[in-house]
Amino acid sequence: MREPVAQFDPDRLVELFDAYGVDYVLVGGYAGLLHGSSRPTIDLDMVPAWDDANLSRLCDALRSVDARSITGPVCEGDAITPEVLAEREIMNWATRHGRVDTMVGIPDAEGLPVDYRELASRAEILGLFGVEVEVASLEDVIISKEFAGRAKDAVSLPELRRLRDAQPPRHAQS
Repeated sequence: MREPVAQFDPDRLVELFDAYGVDYVLVGGYAGLLHGSSRPTIDLDMVPAWDDANLSRLCDALRSVDARSITGPVCEGDAITPEVLAEREIMNWATRHGRVDTMVGIPDAEGLPVDYRELASRAEILGLFGVEVEVASLEDVIISKEFAGRAKDAVSLPELRRLRDAQPPRHAQS
């Protein structure tokens, strides 16, 4: 029997990760939405900083909202540990506030993972629900969707490219 999915409540999730001091960059469809995309999404995709202290805070946050893995072997409660996150690298979670996907990185054009540190160096800091959040650059979101090659990503790419092309050019800081 399939478990009911909680309604996606991104503000509660963002507040939760802020309250636990989790360092992460938002990626995926929700990042695209924050850049102006009109495509709805049903989850929050994140690339956390991949150090033990941050992964411990992430695990604490996930346990606090009754997270349960929805891919791979079931993982919930005290079984949510930094070791499990490190072992699986990509996990999809059902929580009281909707779905959260955690991953070690998103693919670059060659399919190699772009990790938290590199994403954060290009991320935009946005005020979201009263919290400052790092959001992957639109270019990083586009490249990861191009590499994924999924039908749902192909549908979103023309709009994301138009949004990127409409952005003013970034100037090098001196």
